[in-house]
Amino acid sequence: MGDRNIFRSTKNRLGLENFSGLTAEAVKQDVFSTIFVSGLETILTGDAHEKLQQDVVKNPKQVNKAVSFHAIKHQALAILMADEGDIDTILEQLTQLFLKNPTVKRTMRKPPRKSHSSRKSLHFHKRKKKVCY
Repeated sequence: MGDRNIFRSTKNRLGLENFSGLTAEAVKQDVFSTIFVSGLETILTGDAHEKLQQDVVKNPKQVNKAVSFHAIKHQALAILMADEGDIDTILEQLTQLFLKNPTVKRTMRKPPRKSHSSRKSLHFHKRKKKVCY
């Protein structure tokens, strides 16, 4: 069950259904680069995550993964090519961005779901759902 959740979060959160090319090699490069940036995100958001955990509030805050992933994705080349002095500036700017846009972690929140009949569900999937090709 754990591997399934990891794959789902990687696919959905990181947008792995949108590839930059049509060949198998292009798809592989997109997947590997996304996994690399995701790992880099985990490392670079560590300081911001620790600072957010220090605040004692009713609902703890955490780094917004969508903001952090896309910010790091756009700065990845600058991070890898920067000199030692420049990288400190880039990392400080990213940390400040992560601290400005946290999300609230609500652990006990599970709203009840409406249950639909099989007939309504079939009608939706056959006639109402938009399918983009």
